[in-house]
Amino acid sequence: MVTQEGYLGLRERFILETETDYGTAISLTTAYVPGVDYKVTPNFTQGFQEKLNTGQDVRTIAGKEAGPLGLQYDLEYSATNWRMLQYVFDVDSETGADPYTHTLSVGNTLKSFTSEWAMRHSSDPSIFKMTGNVINTFSIDFQKSSGEGNDGFVKCKASCIAQNYTTPDLQAGSFTTSEAPFQYRHLAVTLVSSAVIPINNGNLTFEQGITPNDSRYASTSLGRTIGTPIAQTFRISGRFNLNLYETTFLTLWELATALTGTNTIVFEQSASNKVTFTLTGMYVEPVPTAGTNTEGINTGDFVFTATGVTTVAIDSIANW
Repeated sequence: MVTQEGYLGLRERFILETETDYGTAISLTTAYVPGVDYKVTPNFTQGFQEKLNTGQDVRTIAGKEAGPLGLQYDLEYSATNWRMLQYVFDVDSETGADPYTHTLSVGNTLKSFTSEWAMRHSSDPSIFKMTGNVINTFSIDFQKSSGEGNDGFVKCKASCIAQNYTTPDLQAGSFTTSEAPFQYRHLAVTLVSSAVIPINNGNLTFEQGITPNDSRYASTSLGRTIGTPIAQTFRISGRFNLNLYETTFLTLWELATALTGTNTIVFEQSASNKVTFTLTGMYVEPVPTAGTNTEGINTGDFVFTATGVTTVAIDSIANW
């Protein structure tokens, strides 16, 4: 007699690869994992349409029919490199020779990818192979760590929209990473050309403004699925939670205008594994103070938006 085998998150695998054409599945033989400690949270829906009155003299619903298929999910992981940014930005150039420099900008279209989410099991694995994946929102979260655990890793969260899925056999092959995750201590922030040190935690978020139903059409060729997603207004926002030692951050809010000088967020393990976000049109709102803390030092959330970003990543990957 043996114990029952369950689906363990520790055994799960998520792999992906860029599509040539939106929504057309590709082979995942050269796929890669996005990072470590990845976690998938699905919101898959059948979009049932209710049948109410079928001629019976009852007050109950007669039944339902499958309607618009919804395939949204969140992918969270601890970053070991910044390759996933190719699904957030245009890749303008890739130059160099280990390390390679990837220069990115905000474009008018998005790359899509095919992915496999595998809940492994010896006899009854659950496999979702999803096509036409795009990233609608991408956020980078960081916080200081004071002890053992994994809370000090830099965590990325991609809110994804897929067009369709199948449930095939597990993709053969080994897909792992041996790279170390980025940590809170790899962060360097510069505001108005000055380094910012007393950061407790924070995040940086990019939004594509996609509404899936904007791409849902009355078309037999699409059936229950969406068409090509439409990227709309690109928004940049973020937050730094700070210990307050001086009036500097309050003064930046008081200016009531875009920050001047150099404003960058950098994650750097080494000169050969880093990413730099240079922000322009950066505004602070609301006032960055949480008020009185009678039990300790006052803190404040430095909440910002930006109108532009230039992104440069350096790593050992020749072509994303």
